[in-house]
Amino acid sequence: MQDMYEAIPNSPVTTITQDITDTVTTITLADASKLPNAPNIATIGNDEQAETIKYTGKDGNNLTGVTRGFEGTARAWGAGTIISRNMTAYDNNAFKGNIEEVSAGLADIANVIVASGTGTTITLSMPSVTAYTDNMKLTFISSADNSGSATTIDINSLGAKNLYKPNTTTAPNLKSGKPYTVWYNGTHFFLQASAEGDALAEHVLAGKIFSNDDDTGIVGTLIQGRKVATLAFPSSVMSQNSFGGSTNVELRYFNVPITGIGFKPSMAIVRQSNGSVSIAGGVDEGAGIIGLSSAFDPSTSAIGTISYYNNDNTMFNSDGVNASKIWYARNKSYADAGIITLIE
Repeated sequence: MQDMYEAIPNSPVTTITQDITDTVTTITLADASKLPNAPNIATIGNDEQAETIKYTGKDGNNLTGVTRGFEGTARAWGAGTIISRNMTAYDNNAFKGNIEEVSAGLADIANVIVASGTGTTITLSMPSVTAYTDNMKLTFISSADNSGSATTIDINSLGAKNLYKPNTTTAPNLKSGKPYTVWYNGTHFFLQASAEGDALAEHVLAGKIFSNDDDTGIVGTLIQGRKVATLAFPSSVMSQNSFGGSTNVELRYFNVPITGIGFKPSMAIVRQSNGSVSIAGGVDEGAGIIGLSSAFDPSTSAIGTISYYNNDNTMFNSDGVNASKIWYARNKSYADAGIITLIE
């Protein structure tokens, strides 16, 4: 934005009181009250040879910190030459340029920007932005999931800035194709509004819409009247076996005490920290839950048998699984830690 300077009604005229050269930077006037307060501009003379100056201070009747030839050519002037705050070409050009810049900025704000880069290194193209400014706001559509990992925004290659949830230093969980409004506090970007909560689909009545830390517009799956309990598990409780010669899929089990929940679970949903889900079903009363892949059909599969399809569509089976452990199939490249939800 270009500097714009205060005008004064009717552009009253005063005069300079002594001869000046073209390099003088302090100019004494007959009545400096005829000019607006500093900083400002004023025009010496009144024809095509006029010189517009810029001054940064007023000390009594003296203009100080004068820039000569701000418009026009700096020249020597005699005592008695008029000086006034006239409308200048600079005023008109600054006014026009600032309006155009604001209009371009409003267009950027009005239009949702499609992000480039990756889910964690977001790059945005905004032609009107030449610098980061306090409280600037924008809306973009994420081009990829960030899985809750540390994320930055870089506008026009001005430099990457961290993106956080409101009033935190925690990265938000962005989803590909969803719009997000953010604001800048002078150091970092923050989501203007962020869904929060640890409720999962199995905690919310079937058909009801809710949001949590991970996403918005989630549909609940809980059948009314069923009880639910959630247990966290770290990767340290894990053991593993691999089956079927697969290099990508393995069968895992973990020992988590299932006590004090007040009901006998008929189903479990294992959620690893990367967000992958395995459905578990089939209860061995008094022992545990046998975790099964989402392909498991409890109406046709026997307890103690786990079936899972490898990436090449070949099936492997594990018979006689120890029912005192919770088993589930997982991709070897995923993290282990997560939560298990038990459903009555």
